[in-house]
Amino acid sequence: MDDLVVDAWGPGSAELIDSIRSELGSDDRPDLFRPTHPVLKAAWHRSPGLRMPCTGRLFEAIVPAIIEQRVVGLDAAASFTQLVRTYGEPAPGPAPDAMRIPPTPEVWRTVPSWAWRRAGVDLHRSRTLIRTSRYAARLDRLAGDMAGAYALMGKLPGIGTWTAAQVGHSALGDADALPLGDYHLGRMTGMALLGRPLEDKEVEEFYESFRPHRYRVFRLIELNPRLSPRRAPRMPRSRPLH
Repeated sequence: MDDLVVDAWGPGSAELIDSIRSELGSDDRPDLFRPTHPVLKAAWHRSPGLRMPCTGRLFEAIVPAIIEQRVVGLDAAASFTQLVRTYGEPAPGPAPDAMRIPPTPEVWRTVPSWAWRRAGVDLHRSRTLIRTSRYAARLDRLAGDMAGAYALMGKLPGIGTWTAAQVGHSALGDADALPLGDYHLGRMTGMALLGRPLEDKEVEEFYESFRPHRYRVFRLIELNPRLSPRRAPRMPRSRPLH
C-alpha cells in the first residue's frame, strides 16, 4: 500500500489518514491462509486481494449489525438508510447533497418509538441499539483489544455471537469471526465444500479446522456464489409501517 493516495476533509480527516491502511486490511495476514480444499484453493486464487478491514470503530459497526438481526439484509439496509437520512448529519466537504453520516450515540437514543416502527425496526432491536449506545465510548476504546471487545459485547443484552462476529470482521479485523447463526451459513458452506447442506448443529464443529480463518473461508464462499447456489427457502420480508 505504499502507493496509496488519500484525500480527506472535515472533522476526523487526520484520524482517517492515520488509520486508512488498517481500514483497508494492512494488518491482516492472508499470507498465513493456506487452504487445502480444492474448492477453497480455486476461490482463493480468484480473490487474491481479499483482506479483513479493521476500522477500529466498533459502535459504528454494531449499529447496522443490530438492525440486521433476524431480518433479510435488504430490509435491514432499507431501515438503516431511512434512519440515517432522517437523523444523520450532512457529510462534510465536497460530498453529494443527500449524503449523510450516521447519528451519534446520543442521537440514536433520541429516536422516537414511532420512527423505529416506521423504519421497520421492531421493539427488540431498537431497545438493543439504544442500550448499546450507552456503551459506545467503551466499545471504541477497546478497538485494540480484541478479547476485551468480545468480552464486553458478550455482556450486552441483545448482542449474541452473530452480532459480535459482524463487528469482529469489520471493525476488529478478525478473520476468524464466524457468524454462527447466519441464515445461509450452513447451506452455503455445506453445498460448496461437502455437496450437501450442513445442519445448524454441524456448522461450528465443521469450521474448527479452519481456525483462525473461519470468517475468511465463509467470505470466500460468499464472494463466489456459483460455489453454492442459494436455493434454500427465503426468510420472510418485513414490512415497515407507514
